[in-house]
Amino acid sequence: MDVIYTGNVIAEARKAKGLTQQELAEKLNVTNKAVSKWERGINYPDISLLKPIAKALDISTLKLISDEEVDSEKTLEIASQITDTRKQFFKKDIKQRLWLCTIISMIGFAMMYLINRDFLELERVSYLLEFFCFQSALMSASSLFYMRNL
Repeated sequence: MDVIYTGNVIAEARKAKGLTQQELAEKLNVTNKAVSKWERGINYPDISLLKPIAKALDISTLKLISDEEVDSEKTLEIASQITDTRKQFFKKDIKQRLWLCTIISMIGFAMMYLINRDFLELERVSYLLEFFCFQSALMSASSLFYMRNL
């Protein structure tokens, strides 16, 4: 932020709107001496006044504090890259969680079978197998649905 640049922007915009320093000062509830100091590059306006100054002069707050031009195409490209990176991260995260849930389910089934194999009938084993298969399928489907909607 350059104090002289900011002062020049305020002075040019004020003159373009046909306002005097006194009229701008009244709109902002400051003194005309404060406006004069801003325009001469002696002082910055208070940060809480940047938005009201920009509104009073019909300019952007960014224009008021920076002489750099904002390239909207470049901004959109960067935003798109960030979004793509986030999507890739979430997809990878979901795949890892899906594998982890599947492995945990299989280990759980194996442990239950080994602990209770003498006491379980074949029918109970098949019910447990169906339960874990259903649980894994449900987790897979919900993960795929979530990934598709990213």
